[in-house]
Amino acid sequence: MKEKIETVFLVNAGNDDRHPSVANYAIFPPLNILSIASTVKHEFKEIKVHIYDGQMHDVNIINTWIKSLEPDVVGISVLSSSYKNAMKHAKAAKEAGAVTILGNDHAAIYGRNILRGENGKYIDYICTADIGELVFCRFLRFLQGKESLKDVPKIMYLPKNNHEPEYTKGNELVNCPHERWLLDQIPLVNWELMSYDLMFKYKMNYQRVYGDLLRDAAEDITAVTINRARGCHRCGNPCLYCGIMDLNPKFSSPTVFWNEVKAAKKGVDANVFYEAFDSMAGFPWWVEELVKQKPQEELKDVRFFVYSEALGITSDLVELYKKLGVYMVNMGLDSGDNEMLKRLKSSKDSVEQNKAAVSLLRKSGIYIYASFVLGAPGETEKSLQNTIDFAGSLIENRNLAAVEVQPLYPLFNAKAGDWLMNPIRARWGAEMMGFEIRNPQRLSEMKDKWGHSDNPNPTEISRDWVDVFCHVDYEDLENAAAQIKEYARNFGIVCGAAW
Repeated sequence: MKEKIETVFLVNAGNDDRHPSVANYAIFPPLNILSIASTVKHEFKEIKVHIYDGQMHDVNIINTWIKSLEPDVVGISVLSSSYKNAMKHAKAAKEAGAVTILGNDHAAIYGRNILRGENGKYIDYICTADIGELVFCRFLRFLQGKESLKDVPKIMYLPKNNHEPEYTKGNELVNCPHERWLLDQIPLVNWELMSYDLMFKYKMNYQRVYGDLLRDAAEDITAVTINRARGCHRCGNPCLYCGIMDLNPKFSSPTVFWNEVKAAKKGVDANVFYEAFDSMAGFPWWVEELVKQKPQEELKDVRFFVYSEALGITSDLVELYKKLGVYMVNMGLDSGDNEMLKRLKSSKDSVEQNKAAVSLLRKSGIYIYASFVLGAPGETEKSLQNTIDFAGSLIENRNLAAVEVQPLYPLFNAKAGDWLMNPIRARWGAEMMGFEIRNPQRLSEMKDKWGHSDNPNPTEISRDWVDVFCHVDYEDLENAAAQIKEYARNFGIVCGAAW
């Protein structure tokens, strides 16, 4: 415990692959650490907070800063694509005498294995909370001796002389006077934390990738991410591959939402906003509230890039999107085969619904960033070809502005990962969905192979998923993804992968 906290470093670990094919890499400032840093500065005026983005700075440069400045606390945001670099940062932080804490999806999903594994010696705590901003501040109060660790919610740690991680309970959101607007508790992003030089690099990267889509804009484009609503309308029955820890819907009020937009516009001249809410189309009432309270004259030129499932796209919602200023929708189309789509998502989803949503959006002039997940349970050559044909027709008819495609990655806490580790539930799922497990013997080996891993290789574990649950080979999925990407490139469409 460090009772006096003077300096905090927050690091967004960069991809282990320095030449990533990941879509949207290094084109947005890192909201994850920016929002936490802003909350810390709001709560602790005396603490110095530094943020470092591994998308922009080499891992060794960041580690040199850590060792030379010797911060009291180092918080590291880690995804599966950046785990190796995150551990390098954690090692440097421990060598500098800092308390280390991990956060974000990979840390929350694989935290127990991380703490029990060889990298556990570099990690003191893991934050598994969805509202990490508030939990991190309570964690700092714990380090200062002002709060008990058991009262800091959703912290994982390895007690002394114990090989089994423990986990604190509780709710991140407390004492909220307006239950409908729980996320109003998170302070606005403090854009003074972002240097001009870095902001300029993000700006140039965004314009390089998406500039053609906004060539009619009257001014330079500066894009940032905001996240004033979280969760999903599918929280009771999430998509097969979804690994989000907390899907319970939570919102900010329209007032705070628009204050966030105005603060970014004033702070860094932002005029394009990526609202990272996972389920915008699932809550049209919130979109309507935003539209009603939009400062039309002051923010008439701002535009939004939003997540939006096809299932919720209606003509009324599209009209609200236009009034809000939505110029592009990130939509999980997933598959061009009805049966695969139902297995990946729900019985309510269909290719016909996807087509209708695409048509509504494009007729309104809204661009579409489409994602496809290959390797649904029981995937066949025919279903895979249906997806290739569907994606190809969308591309050929100029309906897509960007394409993201990759084989399914079975995260441990997603239904897919649960099946891979639990043969009984996998067999029950196969019976319910009406497909045959391709390799039952291989399935029985998966828990021993992956159950203790702190960093499953995405390609290898995806290959195992395909070998067990699909009726095509992994190479077939790779070829399909390459075919879709190549077709997209021929039409000048942005393409990549999620990992």
